[in-house]
Amino acid sequence: MFDREFYPTPSDLAFKMARKLNINRESIVLEPSAGNGILIECLLKVSDYYKIDVDAIEIDPELRSILKGKEIRVVHDDFLTFDSLKRYDAIIMNPPFSDGDKHLVKALSLLKPGGRCVCLLNSSTLNNPYSNLRKTVKDQLEDWDASIEIIPNAFAAADRKTNVEIAFVYVQRPKTTEQFSLILDNLQKDELNDVQSVSISANPLIDADPIRAAIIRCRLEQKAGLKLLDEYKILKSYLMEISPDQYSLHCGDVFQIHVTPNEYIKMIRRKYWEMLFKLPAFNKQMTSSMLSELHSELFRFEDYDFSDYNITALRYELSQKIVANIEKEIISLFDEFSRQYSYTNEFSKNIHYYNGWKTNKAWKINKKIILPLQPYTNWNSLRYEFGQKMRNIDRALAFLDGGKSTFQEANDIIEKAVKSGITKNIDLGYITIDIFKKGTVHIRFNDDKILQRFNIFGSQHKNWLPPSYGKKQYTELDPNEKEVIDSFEGEISYQNVCNNPDLILSTNKLALQLNYDAA
Repeated sequence: MFDREFYPTPSDLAFKMARKLNINRESIVLEPSAGNGILIECLLKVSDYYKIDVDAIEIDPELRSILKGKEIRVVHDDFLTFDSLKRYDAIIMNPPFSDGDKHLVKALSLLKPGGRCVCLLNSSTLNNPYSNLRKTVKDQLEDWDASIEIIPNAFAAADRKTNVEIAFVYVQRPKTTEQFSLILDNLQKDELNDVQSVSISANPLIDADPIRAAIIRCRLEQKAGLKLLDEYKILKSYLMEISPDQYSLHCGDVFQIHVTPNEYIKMIRRKYWEMLFKLPAFNKQMTSSMLSELHSELFRFEDYDFSDYNITALRYELSQKIVANIEKEIISLFDEFSRQYSYTNEFSKNIHYYNGWKTNKAWKINKKIILPLQPYTNWNSLRYEFGQKMRNIDRALAFLDGGKSTFQEANDIIEKAVKSGITKNIDLGYITIDIFKKGTVHIRFNDDKILQRFNIFGSQHKNWLPPSYGKKQYTELDPNEKEVIDSFEGEISYQNVCNNPDLILSTNKLALQLNYDAA
């Protein structure tokens, strides 16, 4: 059920609003109460689908899903908590009638100089300015010479009807004419003043949460850069050629600044998103293929603020992908450790055969396995692919541990060990490995519980264990079920599983764990 204040803009009124903005090519637009996207769709139609950059904000999760289904970029949920340094050429909005004053004041602050806003307001917001905020709205609209048209019964024939009288507001933010440079002002006050620099630490926040520290750092860097761009814009007219026969200073030759404020913000966003993807606190549950996919899509994150909301939204999205791929990842390794290499003498000891449910072609993985992996390149350095394989094994076992593992980068651990001349008993947390130049690696599982969960998960997926596995006590099993259990692990081990149901890991349990971690 949608929010009680969701009143979709009637189509004729939506087109009127879109035409009023008179969007140009390359315009940057915000819709801060996007609903089901009707205003954005009308805007695209009347602009003849020019290349316009549109950000949408919507507080209702169902409506956000609709917007994303229409491939509309949603950058935040609650507009009143939206905290971006991006500035917009145009804003089109139909905010909640109950607090349209708050939304309009916020929207006007996000306009560029010369930017335009068209907004539908409950007319009582302007006709009855009983609060300081309403007075502020009315005064600002008057100062900016806004045009206001009262439309009675605007929503009388809408999909969702209301008798609220509407004020159709169009306002343009004045273009900035006053130019003031703090640098120039200080020089004019006292030419002999030393220039005092203010340094910002490379680590502005010493905190246990590196992601939070990165968010703060990103905002500081954006503000500093925008300030620099403002100063350059004001001072560049003073950076002129001295004379033809002297050393000359050409603004265009020396200061190659051809970036707009919003382009600069995009550059910084991209930088910090890329940094985020490399942070262990963020990527510890991801496989190398997931990380590779993230990096290949880095360009799309330029359009999203590096904020708590967007990072949380991304983590939730990724957790769904992790859950969707986890079974495939674990079963692939289960097969690789067992059947795939079990047909030659060297690798045949990887597995233990048992009589499976409805089949006698069943097996489980032993505590020690051997894999044919070439660890070294021709120059005796460690193969990247080898390190990634170890990393993926660590990730799969971490999933089987409920995603609770501390992050370990297998590549770094192995690299340091090999450089120190250590090729045996390399501890990677869940496994210990021995590396052989002949092209094999011996793997020992460090945690019997994780190995048991691995075997149960793989065997259940392949239907080699009875459907009642773990749900009945051993004494309650029928003879056929007992036969499989005896062959798979024996009565004592099975009874331990019954007494410890966490040994049976379902994708549903994992989804709950991962979604909790992403919250």
